[in-house]
Amino acid sequence: WIKEINISRFAYLLFPVLGLVLTVVIIKIFFNGYIEKGIAMVLRAIAGKSSFIPLRHTYQHVITSSLTVGLGGSAGLEAPIVATGSAVGSNMARISDLNYRERTLLIGCGAAAGIAAVFNAPIAGVIFAIEVLLTDVVVVSYFIPLIISSVVGALCSRIILQESFLFNFTLQEHFNYRNVPFYIVLGVLSGFTALYYARVFKGSEGRLHRWKINAYTKAIFGGIVLVVLYI
Repeated sequence: WIKEINISRFAYLLFPVLGLVLTVVIIKIFFNGYIEKGIAMVLRAIAGKSSFIPLRHTYQHVITSSLTVGLGGSAGLEAPIVATGSAVGSNMARISDLNYRERTLLIGCGAAAGIAAVFNAPIAGVIFAIEVLLTDVVVVSYFIPLIISSVVGALCSRIILQESFLFNFTLQEHFNYRNVPFYIVLGVLSGFTALYYARVFKGSEGRLHRWKINAYTKAIFGGIVLVVLYI
């Protein structure tokens, strides 16, 4: 017996390809064919002693990441939300005519609020801002605005999403100090896994950039690879 295949059941597998192609189309038409990477762009703005982030970054990453991730693309939410939050903070500082250190602080506040809102992790938002963005300018007095920003971000996320989060879990067991050695082993293994992932990711990205084909073909190829992995 040959069973009839319901094509509509597998149509969702084409969503990643569609998302990548639409993202490329938008970047080509509306963003002059180029968009800066989120965290690298923020770090360059801070390192350049200006902390000025162009206004376009307040919406560029929202649009492109919504299409890519929303349609099943294999992309993280950290960089887009950090870039968007940092851009909002930088432009608010520009309107208020603040100095370099104050602009940098608002960049950190925007990034911390974004991380807290997406992952429901206010403490992680503060730590990320301090360890990644504000390493050269952080002072003790920065902790209060960073904490307030993170809490407000998480609170807004709860209100808007009605207590629903992208990453949500329920703690099933109480903390047991006897498991600490296993936590340490898990941390070490996670570190090596993260290093492996970063190297593979950068290597694959470099190879794709070296291909002498147009961006649409690359997007279609990337989407097909995702479809194969999903299957």
